[in-house]
Amino acid sequence: MTTPARLKELSVGYGMDGGGYEFEDAPEPLGGAVVVWGDPDLDYLGLQDEDRDCPVDLFAFAPNSGHFPRHEFPKSFKEGDQRYVRVNQGDLPESQPECNCNGHLAVFTGAAGEPQKPLSGGQVAKFLKAGALIEDDVEDGDELVWEFSDKTADTPYPDCDRCDGDGFVTSSGGEWAFYRLLWDDEG
Repeated sequence: MTTPARLKELSVGYGMDGGGYEFEDAPEPLGGAVVVWGDPDLDYLGLQDEDRDCPVDLFAFAPNSGHFPRHEFPKSFKEGDQRYVRVNQGDLPESQPECNCNGHLAVFTGAAGEPQKPLSGGQVAKFLKAGALIEDDVEDGDELVWEFSDKTADTPYPDCDRCDGDGFVTSSGGEWAFYRLLWDDEG
């Protein structure tokens, strides 16, 4: 069983959290270190939906740094009364995509969609020490907030819980397999 923290780490690494998706524990027949995503949107994984010639109902992923033996996915498995058949498999290399937390310090206006309160002086000092940029229209005495811009030229959010403020997340490498649900009339 994968810990909730590890499931979140893997999901964040592939940006799935940005689309409201997340990995889940795999059915027992797939093995202990494997996670799955039912009805996957493969664009989040750097794979294209059009690269496959049949439906994919389950994406299985075995994180592997290369220091461990290759995970062997079964050709088929049964979970409850459902039977899945492997239709493809391969490898995903480890990568470090940019986080989407980049931004800068901006004037606090209290507008809708903004944080409810400005940053404290200590937070502003911390963000400036981390290299945060400040909008051009800031004047002395203005209260500040972090404004997300998603522009790579801007600084990563120093308090980001996805990348810890360094601007990059790790997408674990490993082995993967696509499975499709085999319906009763398909044998």
